[in-house]
Amino acid sequence: MWISIWFPSSFAWCTQLNILDEYKKMLSDSIFACIEMLHQNYIDIMHMPVKRFNDLLKWKADIEDQRIKMIEEGRK
Repeated sequence: MWISIWFPSSFAWCTQLNILDEYKKMLSDSIFACIEMLHQNYIDIMHMPVKRFNDLLKWKADIEDQRIKMIEEGRK
């Protein structure tokens, strides 16, 4: 029963090209952000599990936010 519910929704999602293109662009942007921020190789990122990739980007963004806050507090 679960497969019959999942398949049509997945098929409907994949047939909406604008959503698929938006997902590809966001993924590409995230990959290149990881390359620039963390100095990772493209191949290393491609072999990385998706959850680890997302957690790594979130961690780095949090670190950068904390760094910016500390700099602003130091200026005051």
